[in-house]
Amino acid sequence: MQTSNPDAPDHCGTGKIRIYLDPVKVPDLAQGLRVTLDGDQHHYLRNVMRCRVDTRLLVFNGRHGEWQAAIREMTKKLTVLELEASTRPHADLPDIWLVFAPLKRARMDYLAQK
Repeated sequence: MQTSNPDAPDHCGTGKIRIYLDPVKVPDLAQGLRVTLDGDQHHYLRNVMRCRVDTRLLVFNGRHGEWQAAIREMTKKLTVLELEASTRPHADLPDIWLVFAPLKRARMDYLAQK
């Protein structure tokens, strides 16, 4: 029997479904907001993950943190989600720096590529 790591973030390897909402289409996330998904995201939820009405999942847009949502309606063409509660606030990622000694041109290109 495999146990989960209590130090691991909620979104890593727990089997929870997370969906990115484009902030241009959905500028603000708030409790009770209904969001309609179509296209690839609808296909992913309906056909890949085989979600049904009342399935809980997590959504985020890179600005307003992560929210728990429930599927309220699912048809052949679209999925309607309702946001229920904020699960965690948005956290900016730290800057990542790559420091290295000057290399010959071919090796520097290789380093930048990798």
